[in-house]
Amino acid sequence: MDGETATADALGVDLLAGAAWEYAPCAPGSLVSPADLDGAGLDWVPAQVPGTVASAYRSAGRAVPESPDGTDWWLRASVDGSSGDATLEMDGLATLAEVWVDGALVATSESMFVPLRVPVSGRPGPVEVAIRFTALDAVLGGRRPRARWRVARLAHRNLRWVRTTLLGRLKGVVATPAPVGAWRPVRLVPDDATRVRDVRLGARCVGGGGVVTVDAVVAAPSAADWTVTAAGERGAAHVEPGDVPGTWRVTAELAVPSVERWWPRTHGQQPLYDVTLDAGGTRLPLGRVGFRTVDVDTADGSFQLVVNDVPVFVRGACWTPVDPVSLNPDRAELEATLRLVVDGNLNMLRVSGDTTYESDDFHDLCDELGILVWQDCMLAFYDPPDDAAWEALLVEEVWAQLGRLAGRPSLAVVSGGSEIAQQATYFGVSLDAGLPLLTERLPRVVADAVGPVPYLPTSPWGGDVPTRPDTGVSHYYGVGAYLRPLADARIAAPRFAAECLAFAVPPEPQTVDEAFGGPAAAGHRPDWKAAVFRDAGASWDFEDVRDHYVRELFGVDPLGVRYSDPERYLELGRAACAHLYAQVFAEWRRAGSTSSGGLVFYFRDLLPGAGMGLVDAYGRPKAPWYAMRQVLAPVAVTISDEGLNGIVAHLFNDTGSDLNGTLEVELYTEREQPVDVAKHDVIVPARGSLEVGVDALFDGFRDLAWAHRFGPLTYRRVMVRVVGADGRSAKATSTLGGRVLVDDLLGGLGERR
Repeated sequence: MDGETATADALGVDLLAGAAWEYAPCAPGSLVSPADLDGAGLDWVPAQVPGTVASAYRSAGRAVPESPDGTDWWLRASVDGSSGDATLEMDGLATLAEVWVDGALVATSESMFVPLRVPVSGRPGPVEVAIRFTALDAVLGGRRPRARWRVARLAHRNLRWVRTTLLGRLKGVVATPAPVGAWRPVRLVPDDATRVRDVRLGARCVGGGGVVTVDAVVAAPSAADWTVTAAGERGAAHVEPGDVPGTWRVTAELAVPSVERWWPRTHGQQPLYDVTLDAGGTRLPLGRVGFRTVDVDTADGSFQLVVNDVPVFVRGACWTPVDPVSLNPDRAELEATLRLVVDGNLNMLRVSGDTTYESDDFHDLCDELGILVWQDCMLAFYDPPDDAAWEALLVEEVWAQLGRLAGRPSLAVVSGGSEIAQQATYFGVSLDAGLPLLTERLPRVVADAVGPVPYLPTSPWGGDVPTRPDTGVSHYYGVGAYLRPLADARIAAPRFAAECLAFAVPPEPQTVDEAFGGPAAAGHRPDWKAAVFRDAGASWDFEDVRDHYVRELFGVDPLGVRYSDPERYLELGRAACAHLYAQVFAEWRRAGSTSSGGLVFYFRDLLPGAGMGLVDAYGRPKAPWYAMRQVLAPVAVTISDEGLNGIVAHLFNDTGSDLNGTLEVELYTEREQPVDVAKHDVIVPARGSLEVGVDALFDGFRDLAWAHRFGPLTYRRVMVRVVGADGRSAKATSTLGGRVLVDDLLGGLGERR
């Protein structure tokens, strides 16, 4: 680009930047236009946009309304209109809303997820913008056709008819305020500004090079000789008048002879390429793309993610909003949380259908950090309505929300929703007629929006019944809510667990002290229990699940320990969870396993306490995060007891170069004295693994697994270390004889912290 080309903000100048927004509640239907607001004596609260009613009250230091859905809410601000004609852009209004400009109704919203664009005529003086969010409860109370199955966890059965998030609207889960308000940016942009109104990018690999595609709508006074630049290449754009006066449809296809491939962080680097449009002397950033191929191998019932022709063992978690109150966290806090994903050696996050679509900042960071994204459409549990208007709104939503992800290398899988077929199965509803919305119509919309990305109708999916883990994609809670022994992780043989390992994991002592004043609060105080997940209608919660495994693993009575030593009670819970998470993922990662990965339920807690997250609500890692970081490192070693087949060391190398080195094995007695050492040269192939029988590395017969039981147990512990010639290394330690010793686990936690 020449030096006279000026770079502009792709979205244009926002006349509402810095506007003084404010919210006020009123009884449903009592104030139906802005003219009714003056003199109504409303209690106005300063607001941040984007944000929610709950976040405005939180910022004002006031009690957050318990049920925002039961009230009408008005949001208003004013701006100088002397800049001329403009467009009011609203990226997300939650949920049923009316938009008023200078007292005139100019738009309505029926979906939290569909953006609105409204022309605004310029004039001297202030322009008043007011948005009325109508009470959702009043709408839910109407009569609707009955669903084919019931969902016990829905706060209201008619939520399936409203295109909104289920956050704050489910029973049994951690309670957060239902989002109401302008949860995504609201802008007023002058029409004479040259800016990008919409863009969809694409990037596909062709041999050692690639092709970048652009499909954009640009607002500009005129168009001539526009060009697109990407990865050092420049080409002409095709420009034609857009559907809206003053806009232009811009398309381009640019061949790039040489590109570097994008990889998940566990497997390689993350090169990204800027794409820009030179629009008559104004440089408009269009976004960034990365080049990678992504496929799913479903042969023989598997669900194996393949990136750049390499099978990838997926390890990750289900995502929850960093700030569930505003849904708009500070970017620094968001980045810090996502860095904990890669620091924990995880490589995928799932944005599940019972949450909400994430921000551009989230997806930018996933591209930069090498985090694969499994993106659900925002459907979960319920029977999708067979209604043309409802489906049209869903299609518009998917086109808008997933279209933002086109060209992003982090996008790996799109699913039509969460636990839809599973819920039908649980309630004995036949799906012989299928789910044509999810299996036929929605995949076409997804393909149009984001291109060729693997698609799944709903999760779980694939077996003769969706509850079966050994085929396709499952939600695996055998080790967990169903109280199965650790061996079930191998017996059930989940091919891919899109959810797994839900436990009420105690936070670290620092958080317990800060949030609750010490460990004595654990297990009984209401604010502690508020963070603990409980299935709707169940007589137990997930602390009971954790305590079950404490009893099974360590042979102690958790209730008795809590009575006498609450801090040790929490430490036992941390140790049990860390052990289970590490052992399950070590089992699934080994070469002999049919599993191709799993996603923990969840990554971060919504509230302080014993939530399911690997990270607590303050952003501090919890015990399982440390345990998983070790067994899931790109270069790692784990140990398994294979009974009469002895002790086996599993060596992993996800990096792009072979690991040439030495395997070292040390044996320890009950008194922790090292008594024997063996060394063995190994080559672990790039992005591959190796299994080595440990017993055979020593001279003579060694019953390390104590499977033959010829006399007493000889060794207490085995330590295995692999050291590469290039300095890469990893180690693992295991207690022998089929024992799980609590002091070993607690000591291991101390080392990792």
